[in-house]
Amino acid sequence: MTAAGARDVRAVGFFYDGTNSGQAEFEQWDGTAWHLIVGPAPRGALVSSLDMVTTDGAGNFWAVGSYRNDFAQTLTEHSP
Repeated sequence: MTAAGARDVRAVGFFYDGTNSGQAEFEQWDGTAWHLIVGPAPRGALVSSLDMVTTDGAGNFWAVGSYRNDFAQTLTEHSP
């Protein structure tokens, strides 16, 4: 989780739906509620996860994690 201000907090993680698959999540706190911004789903991915997020101070957020199809691969996600 990282914050660019009290009304712009971002969190990343993983949503598991109970079916041996899951999807990465990128969410924003606007001071009132959490909102799903983007759920990256690389083509052919069986599962994806975001593990860390940071801000560059200019309104951009970057997250890293991984996804898996036949083998694990790096996943990088950007959210303005």
